[in-house]
Amino acid sequence: MIVTVTHACPLKHPARDVWRVAGSYGTLHYINSGTESTTLDESGRMRVLVTPSGAILWERLLAFDDEQMTLRYRIVDTKAMQDCPYGAGYVGELRVEEDGPGASVFHYKGVFEPLPGYGEEQARAAVQAFAQDCAQGLARYLQNQPGV
Repeated sequence: MIVTVTHACPLKHPARDVWRVAGSYGTLHYINSGTESTTLDESGRMRVLVTPSGAILWERLLAFDDEQMTLRYRIVDTKAMQDCPYGAGYVGELRVEEDGPGASVFHYKGVFEPLPGYGEEQARAAVQAFAQDCAQGLARYLQNQPGV
């Protein structure tokens, strides 16, 4: 069963400022509490994430559009993942759109098949929590980094 989860979060920051952070493929550790470090490989097309528990995720950039403020990636491999309903094959997509003067909306979408042992609701909740954490991290980062 393929699950699609979408999340939208309004932010009180201009869309271009949000995109400068969210669209930088190597900055996830600045905005997501579940990411300890981010390293780029293959000329920036492969992202290697390490979590606080020591899990490693390899994510390939599939599409990037600076003008439309969108990017899409796929998890291609994982190591030592625990308590997570998704793994290799997961496709994430983010988009930032303007929402009036000085405001924007951060959109996130995840498409995946939950791993064995995880139900659809548990899987949906995990992706929603990830997206919300990223949106809150973006707001926090931009609040502390004026003029980004």
